[in-house]
Amino acid sequence: MIQFLLVAACAVASSLLVRVVRDFANRRALLDHPNDRSSHGLPKPRLGGVGVVVPVLAVGAWLLITGRAPGSLAVPLAAAGCIALLGLADDLRSLPARVRLGVQTVLAIVVVAAAWSRLPAAAGVLGGLLPAPVLAALAVLWIVWLTNLYNFMDGIDGIAGVQAIVASLALASVASAVGAGTSTWLLLALAGSSAGFLLYNF
Repeated sequence: MIQFLLVAACAVASSLLVRVVRDFANRRALLDHPNDRSSHGLPKPRLGGVGVVVPVLAVGAWLLITGRAPGSLAVPLAAAGCIALLGLADDLRSLPARVRLGVQTVLAIVVVAAAWSRLPAAAGVLGGLLPAPVLAALAVLWIVWLTNLYNFMDGIDGIAGVQAIVASLALASVASAVGAGTSTWLLLALAGSSAGFLLYNF
């Protein structure tokens, strides 16, 4: 029951935040104009990602403050916040691709370095086949790739939100089954926040 309430609360919070930032973006003419990879024919307001990120970060902070999550969550949570701020800055004033890629790579390295001892276990079968430095390099590439993949997908109406909901719920079920409580909470928060965002994304 409490998990359902979490999803619902994040969906509502996300929907309200997206509405606020949408109106702000329209007033300030912060618009995404159609290009070759867009499915929309008219300019659309930017900043909608704020509605997804804020509830998830709030849940993560709540887990840390209440002791429901290990202190090690602080590093990836802070890095996610920095990535979000980078995206916000890019929405407000377009940043060069090399700047975005450089910051994303540094943050990914910080996250992977903080989890160095847990890399073999997290990599499953690959953990027994590849040395830690190779696993670390692959993890950094995966984080940077996935960040930019979602940025690219957002050019197609609805696809980023739908993918986030499906992936989050699937991974949440796996996390719950293996007793990974922190991951379960965060993934459910992401599913709810993505649903709230999706209301405005079609």
